[in-house]
Amino acid sequence: MESLPMKFLRVPGYCALALLLSSGAASASESFVATIKLFPSPQEILSKLGTTTRWKAKGPATSTEDPSSPSVGLSLAPPFLKECGFRSFWQENLAWARQSVSVQIFELGDSSGAFSFYSILNSPEGHPQEPGDLSSSTPNDLWLWQANLVVHITDPNHSGKVQPQLLEIGKELSKLIRQRAELPNIVKQLPLRNQISGSARYALGPQGFENFKVPLHGSPLGLGLGAEISTAKYQFDDRTGQLLLINYPTPQMARKYMASMQDPRSLLMNSGSSESVYVKRTGPIIAVVFGPLTGPEANKLLEVIHYTANLTWDEPPPGEEIAAYLRNVKHSFMLTGVLLLITIGVGVIYGLIRVAVKRWVPMAIFDRPEDVELTQLKLWEKPSPTPPPTGTRAP
Repeated sequence: MESLPMKFLRVPGYCALALLLSSGAASASESFVATIKLFPSPQEILSKLGTTTRWKAKGPATSTEDPSSPSVGLSLAPPFLKECGFRSFWQENLAWARQSVSVQIFELGDSSGAFSFYSILNSPEGHPQEPGDLSSSTPNDLWLWQANLVVHITDPNHSGKVQPQLLEIGKELSKLIRQRAELPNIVKQLPLRNQISGSARYALGPQGFENFKVPLHGSPLGLGLGAEISTAKYQFDDRTGQLLLINYPTPQMARKYMASMQDPRSLLMNSGSSESVYVKRTGPIIAVVFGPLTGPEANKLLEVIHYTANLTWDEPPPGEEIAAYLRNVKHSFMLTGVLLLITIGVGVIYGLIRVAVKRWVPMAIFDRPEDVELTQLKLWEKPSPTPPPTGTRAP
């Protein structure tokens, strides 16, 4: 049968366990709520859009997770959409003062997949605008990329008169999305000088490369092994060339595929073409310039492509390491001393309590006879002589 003090000792343990579990559940729920608030869904964005602008929804928003659905209206192959991480498509029609616009939101897996999707669908004749991480517009539509979302705002009447309204809605959507993203590093490597506006494209693999529509074979480049690709067109006088950058996961992979390009012209789909091909490798990046360009013009593009490895030393120097070790030893001694003082203090207090109770409390609380069991060796007593065995004679 358990004693009363043991039962009382278990009660605080149960309370502490319940408190720990409740605090853990509360922190988990708070973390989940914070995640939802940090990444608003397209449905939440569209629902707030009708309350923050003068534009009102003409009906409920529609959605689908099937990229081949007719409502999506995309001519892109499903493998490319899978490569971009397509999640869902949302559409809502807005109206104000006899004007109407259509808002489409494409939700992708991450910002890289969203930018690849945006760069392929973006109209080349579009002009950069303010909303979002990147956007471009024509008189009848606005493309906007921000975080993992791509927004397409269109004028269904194609009147060409609502471009200011498209920008107004785009800016409001950008505020509702909140989070931001940066261009992929391989896109930042594209030279800006002589680059044709709106020609930059980005892909996460071979499916996106197929949408570049470049006259090059993709299979010898090993694009299906985690390589990122970016491309842009460049104008030199009356000649237009194109630069293709391939970023492999490791420099060893880039060296391997570079060694297989003994003849760069073997990359051309049309072996009889008069186009020139120039190749350069720097770190994990292979740069390919092709088109009717001269050698100096191609070198102007290739010479600005550089890869710089950034090394981070995360170990402290020896002096700091020794100082940290001595601090740890010092703190260990201090902790041991504090625990020793606490132990001595608790023992003294317990002893004083026992003495006080035995002196001033009439009944026996400590050292009751029925609770005291001592094993005594009695070493001070002499052993009794052992009697001789029966049937023997003592000497």
